[in-house]
Amino acid sequence: MPRLLLAAGGTGGHMFPAQALAETLKARGWDIAMMTDARGQKHTGKIPADPIIQVKAASISPADPSLPLAASCN
Repeated sequence: MPRLLLAAGGTGGHMFPAQALAETLKARGWDIAMMTDARGQKHTGKIPADPIIQVKAASISPADPSLPLAASCN
């Protein structure tokens, strides 16, 4: 069975298309794993993926461009 690691995070605008893709691929025989951040985790309930892996992530901000680096170190 082919396997795919699907990565999406943050908002429903990323997670709902990821859900549609996961459902389509699962119906075609794919095994799906999912990687997302804490914000995206709340949208994973209906995504047919196992495992669902949560990673730390942060958006790049012009006010503090070091924020993603700091988030990855915690």
